[in-house]
Amino acid sequence: EEEQGKQLRPHNIMRRARWRVSTLCMCMFVGAVLSIVNFISRPSLLSGEAAERRTKETIVVHRPTEEEHHVPTASRSESRDIANPTQHSFRVGGLQPDTHEDLEGTPCPTATYAEHVVYAFEAHDENQLKILRQSVWSLHSVGCRGVVGCIKTLQIHIFYDGVGRQVLDRLLAPFVLRGLNILLHPTRFDRVVAKRRHVWGYGNQLSQQSSLLKLSLAANYFRFYAASFLKEHFDAKSFMYLDTDTLFLNPGILSLFERPLPLASFGTQELANCNAGKMLLLHDPRISDLGFTPGDPCLAPSVMLVNITLWMSRNVTQRVEALLASNREKKLWHLGSMPPLMIALHGNWMSLGKNVVDGKGISCSNVEGTVSSGGLILHPFKDVCGGRLAPATPRICTPPPTASTKSLISSQRIAAMITHALAKLLSAKVSSDALTRASECDLVFNGPGNLFNSSDRRSTWIQFKPNNQETAHKQDAHFVIADNEYMDQSWQLKDQGVIRLNFVEDVRLGVGTKRTSRNTDLKSVTSQSLLLCYHGNPMHIHSLLPKLDNLTRPFKLRVVTKGVKAGFPTVNDKGKVSTFINPSQIERIEYDQSKIYKHLEDCDVGLVPVEVQPVVSVGKLAEGTQGLFQFGDTQPEDVVRRCKRTSNAGRAFVFMQLGVPVITDACPQSLQFSLHNGDPLALVAHRPEMWRELIERLYADPRLRHKLSENSRRFAEVHLTTSRQAAKLLDRLSCHTRNQQT
Repeated sequence: EEEQGKQLRPHNIMRRARWRVSTLCMCMFVGAVLSIVNFISRPSLLSGEAAERRTKETIVVHRPTEEEHHVPTASRSESRDIANPTQHSFRVGGLQPDTHEDLEGTPCPTATYAEHVVYAFEAHDENQLKILRQSVWSLHSVGCRGVVGCIKTLQIHIFYDGVGRQVLDRLLAPFVLRGLNILLHPTRFDRVVAKRRHVWGYGNQLSQQSSLLKLSLAANYFRFYAASFLKEHFDAKSFMYLDTDTLFLNPGILSLFERPLPLASFGTQELANCNAGKMLLLHDPRISDLGFTPGDPCLAPSVMLVNITLWMSRNVTQRVEALLASNREKKLWHLGSMPPLMIALHGNWMSLGKNVVDGKGISCSNVEGTVSSGGLILHPFKDVCGGRLAPATPRICTPPPTASTKSLISSQRIAAMITHALAKLLSAKVSSDALTRASECDLVFNGPGNLFNSSDRRSTWIQFKPNNQETAHKQDAHFVIADNEYMDQSWQLKDQGVIRLNFVEDVRLGVGTKRTSRNTDLKSVTSQSLLLCYHGNPMHIHSLLPKLDNLTRPFKLRVVTKGVKAGFPTVNDKGKVSTFINPSQIERIEYDQSKIYKHLEDCDVGLVPVEVQPVVSVGKLAEGTQGLFQFGDTQPEDVVRRCKRTSNAGRAFVFMQLGVPVITDACPQSLQFSLHNGDPLALVAHRPEMWRELIERLYADPRLRHKLSENSRRFAEVHLTTSRQAAKLLDRLSCHTRNQQT
């Protein structure tokens, strides 16, 4: 064994030597390959076509996964999860940018916004929201000087995360009232921007951890992605990006947009504070041949003006992404989102010069002194100030109340509710003793029946429920409120300013209130009766009662109306006393506005008759009225309907808010709210005989009851609230401000 070991030892030595040589060769080969790959793939973003071609061909740009995409039509890596403005973006108050409601009321002229302003932020504290509010107000009051010609030119986009839309609504609504057009885009910034990025500090990073975390926020990188979004959805040619801590010092924002615009323009930082030598690793071979010198100025991306056409044609976003990925693998610069812009745009950006003033050391106590510098925009400015930098709270005035809210008729009560909903949106109070000082009010609301003399035209006067007679003249108010389409268009034809609103109350839910329909199979329980419900003026139920005659299913009818002791006739359509509808089938409840939702919550079907039912056949009615219509354009069996011109869909709205399936007839307002986006909200009886058929259909089909219940309840939660009406009111008042004579 010892001899065998001696004989094998040289063989083992040779084998180990060969293994070491092989390993060394392999390591050298791998090292050489990595060096070549590193050399080929370095992001040398030179000016000109060669550099762009090299970037496209050799740099591996982060591609979003299918899950990361939110906008299917987004180009390449841009706009990955930015809200589609036709579906997920909002005007202040919750209205979508384009809705059918834009066709109602006095038309708002279609504006082609020439210039776009962008804010983007992830909310991390309340102070940041106050700073944003201050910046937007300074844009309106100083940058535009409140001048309509400037305001109507700008479209403000606010991309945000980490804060509820309702918070931003109340924050920004006063500016919308003064004419600013603001769109809110809820955005998941972490899904929009490239994930392959890293923020490197100087030296010991532990001491810089807090600042590095702020620089790492995805919203800081969003400015790279705004161009394609604005181009795709708004056909924008340019945009100005502003950090939330910017402040306008002097008017002249539109002068910055004067054409022709370079690829990109920025403020510049003081050389003592920032230069290329401090920010970039200039000796790194990835950028050493770009021609940087240590004394090159740093751009300040807090104020950024972009020519979208040039930005997209030169693939700036993709070039920045490539640099971010390379910097993550190996440090190329210090800090966050500014250095990659310096590299990607080296030699291709312009300075905004003295238009942007360095705000370091400036506070509320000395900010007024910077106005004389002539600069337009101050950055950074993190103080929250009063005085001219704080917007005044809008003042809303109404006539002194003549009765308690409980004793008001429904239209008066609803008018008061919508007025207070608008005040809540504006973070304002309603004053009921200021009509003698109308000049101090921004808005003056007049309720139904309370006519006024609007001698002071500096306030905007609004009349709820005006005189709706056909012979009524144009009202002494800027706007009247119309609660159906017929009256809306009647006022438009009189050249009267009109705002179309739905007269709704907010649902008042008690303990145990049910908001979905009973979806059990009533046929399986022989003793089960369908609970039919009606509420409102008793005159509407007169024509319907005979149609309930001969129902084959067991039912009970609950009638909630005023004056139930007087009763109402129960006759069939032949004029004979009904033998089927007897007092035991009818439950009469006196109307009480504070209990109406409680009285209707357990209904299975809501009956909403609006049409006055004829007592003759379709043919006889057509023949008898033929002489009242255009000669030669009538047929023997034309459908003639008698619908009340001033009625609205308010009775149906209450049922929809509770999720009670609705049956109605074919009057205009009923048809308008019977369908939404292809989903049925109510069943419509186009013929009088169909009331009985539709009731029995709902009795027999629990799935249909449930579908109508869910559809109408979802619709009501969005569209049938006082806050929704306040948003529509605010939007039209904003349009009115933008389109005043300059």
